[in-house]
Amino acid sequence: MLCRMSCVNSRNGILAAAGHLTQLFDNQLLSIDRLAEYLDVPTATIRDWCYKRQIPFVKVGRHVRFQPSDVQRWLSERSHGNGHPKD
Repeated sequence: MLCRMSCVNSRNGILAAAGHLTQLFDNQLLSIDRLAEYLDVPTATIRDWCYKRQIPFVKVGRHVRFQPSDVQRWLSERSHGNGHPKD
């Protein structure tokens, strides 16, 4: 059950106000499958990029997840602004 006013994350002692919960859920982590679908590439490509540390990711237990904001930044770093990736 979600608390109405604030929630305490006992693991790291962070106090999250109700407004911050909305922000957290708006920026949910992406799975490999969801990111592959978003980028229109095979899941094997995403796994290869992770193995080679070519894309930013976080580990949640033994699962690999992606911050949408990190992926957007990663994509923008690789484009010239004209739609063509940097060489």
